[in-house]
Amino acid sequence: MVSYINVHAILNARRRVAQASESTQGPRVIIVGPEDSGKRTLTKMLINWAAKEAWKPTFVDLDVSQGSVSIPGSVAATPIETPLDPVEGFPLDMPLVCYYGHTKPGTNVALYKATTNLDVVELQKSGGVVAKNSEFRKLARSCRIREYFYGPSKELSPYAYTCSFGDVKVFRIGGGPQAPRSALPIGSDPVSDPLKVTPVTVSIDERDLLHSVLAVSYAQEPDQIVSTSVSGFVYVTEVNVQKKTLTYIAPSQGTLPSKFLVAGSLSWLESH
Repeated sequence: MVSYINVHAILNARRRVAQASESTQGPRVIIVGPEDSGKRTLTKMLINWAAKEAWKPTFVDLDVSQGSVSIPGSVAATPIETPLDPVEGFPLDMPLVCYYGHTKPGTNVALYKATTNLDVVELQKSGGVVAKNSEFRKLARSCRIREYFYGPSKELSPYAYTCSFGDVKVFRIGGGPQAPRSALPIGSDPVSDPLKVTPVTVSIDERDLLHSVLAVSYAQEPDQIVSTSVSGFVYVTEVNVQKKTLTYIAPSQGTLPSKFLVAGSLSWLESH
């Protein structure tokens, strides 16, 4: 605990230096470590201490496996102005969310990876950390998605909509057509573009889209999808190939802010 308090003191000192200078930025900290090492607990502690001293840090959630701000499979940021609510967690008033679409960073490294300069400070593992198995993490992801649509206490009621295939355009990031082996240098293997935006034919990918969570992109054109944040998520409950309709639930009422939907490998089987 003493080392955690020391980190908070160092961050406060750097904030004061940045506050007194127009050319200096405040500290940017990334907390990394193996599973069940107390990263999330340390993050909340540092955020709460900063908020109690009237600082307004921005929390960036890079953990696509669980999701603290939005659903699993997304990278999100949100400003913090007050200590975190022990039940509600991180505030959802003004989040900035980008959809990665997978629960493992290694699924598409090129899409997830970013180059940054870091100062690495090693801290001891928190003594209260409890190891969690894969089934627990899977259940936690499912609960996090349910909270997004229904609220932590099931106080929300999502809206169900049915649209025709032509009303929306579904895309995936990664993959895409590969060059034939005959067109490559001898000994080379075909390589797909991990950042290529590929359209999804709903009638063909019916089984893949059923029970999938799709992001609603703010992009105006397909080539903007990779670099554009998302407005929210919908959950596909039915794909009717005969009627060419797609049924989904959304957390808010009204038409979608964009017709561009982004699919990944994230799926969810709703249970009542």
